[in-house]
Formats: sequence, structure tokens, C-alpha cells
Amino acid sequence: MISVSILLFAHYVDVMGSSQMSYTCATGSSVSQLLNSLEAQFPALVPINSAIRIAVNQEFCERSTILNDGDEVAIMPPMSGGRYSK
Repeated sequence: MISVSILLFAHYVDVMGSSQMSYTCATGSSVSQLLNSLEAQFPALVPINSAIRIAVNQEFCERSTILNDGDEVAIMPPMSGGRYSK
């Protein structure tokens, strides 16, 4: 088993009640497997999981990324562009 730190943003905070949590999963688990586990515990996440961005240790990654003990996983809403004006 491994333990990862999860940082949550936007709707994830509302659904899960916290902006960060520690999570234990099986050795060799992927980001996708972590997300599936979270969906099983928090079904309200299912509609938004297809559009989120994931970063492991502060680098965006694919859902196939394998997690290691002590990794930091950030789950974020999709980024939308904006216009800067003075």
C-alpha cells in the first residue's frame, strides 16, 4: 500500500469537504485508479471527472501515470483562458 497527498480545488472541495486529504491505495495504482476510487466514495464527482486536470508532484500528467508513496496529487478544474487588459 502507498499513501499520497491529494490537493483539491473548486467543486472537489465542495463535494469532499476539504482542500486536501491523505489517501491510501494499492502499490502500482495509476491516477485513473485513484480517480475511480474517489468516484466510488463520492458519486457526485462522476460528472466532472472527465474534464479535470491532474498534476503529480507539480507536473501535469496522464491518467495512466503510476503513483508512488508520498506523491502529491493535485486535482483541478479545466483551465479556461482569459483576457488581460489594462
